[in-house]
Amino acid sequence: MLIFNPDRSSDARFAAIAERLLPMGIPVVPFTSVPDLAALGLGPSDVESHLWWIAIDGYRSRDELAVARTLVAAREWWSPLAWFATVAPLRWLTALAYRAIAPTR
Repeated sequence: MLIFNPDRSSDARFAAIAERLLPMGIPVVPFTSVPDLAALGLGPSDVESHLWWIAIDGYRSRDELAVARTLVAAREWWSPLAWFATVAPLRWLTALAYRAIAPTR
């Protein structure tokens, strides 16, 4: 599940892309539509300021890892490449890139 803040333009744009890419059955939802954030281990401040990927097993990833895990879950030909963004040292580079982009959201 991808949880995003609809008031953040970059999150909303990525959510629209994710909806097209992800297989049926993987929800992409604004945090305002999640009935029980606490059940997911999230609070209001978490979802207002971060993009979240919640795996089936409950494992949570935020921000650049949420983007990478969403792209991996898309199961496109390039999805294995997105997996590299979840491991060091490439993860550190994607984190820097995300931090450079995030303030513009």
